[in-house]
Amino acid sequence: MGVKLVVAARAESKFAEFCQQNAFDLHLFSFRNSLDFRTAFGLKKLIARLKPDLIHVHSSKSHGIIALTSLLGFYTPVILSRRVDFKLKSSGFSNWKYNIPQIKRILCVSDEIRDIVRKDIKDPNRAQTVYSGVDLSRFSDVSQNHYLKHRYKLDDEAVLVGNTSALADHKDYFTFIDTAARFLQQHDQKIFFFIIGDGPMKEEIQQYIASRSLTSNI
Repeated sequence: MGVKLVVAARAESKFAEFCQQNAFDLHLFSFRNSLDFRTAFGLKKLIARLKPDLIHVHSSKSHGIIALTSLLGFYTPVILSRRVDFKLKSSGFSNWKYNIPQIKRILCVSDEIRDIVRKDIKDPNRAQTVYSGVDLSRFSDVSQNHYLKHRYKLDDEAVLVGNTSALADHKDYFTFIDTAARFLQQHDQKIFFFIIGDGPMKEEIQQYIASRSLTSNI
């Protein structure tokens, strides 16, 4: 599309490794936390040298750092992506970093997140919904060969329900498990539920599944 991409990423991260493998124009920084002044100074030098038309900020940590960088002086428009449905923090730093003039749009992956963000920013119209998307055609071979059914030796007529996300508290997997239990009580057909992901609550979720006697169906 004629767009030149330059990536600033955390050193020794999976993302940086991906960019190196795919020959992106990559610049590595520490990105230790939202107040990493060393990274902020490095980004300021990079912005001054490359003079980009647009900066896309993908995480809370990089959001804080780009806000610090703004104090050093740059006027490149910034687009911020927000994917979590937490209420914005009420601290002075949080209020400031969401309202720096460089941020022209906040891209929210759902209307719910957009409405949460709009409550705490000075110009609510800057928060817009842009859904995350996946090119399903990339997985056409997998969907047609019934990979999961074959791997787990399930009948062809079985119904599969999946949930793919981090195994963390805010994903509320317990409601997913309770819902699975209700479905299995109410329907005679063979239904199997897949939890695809990893995270700090993996063991607790597995124990909850066992406590509901759902191990053979989840």
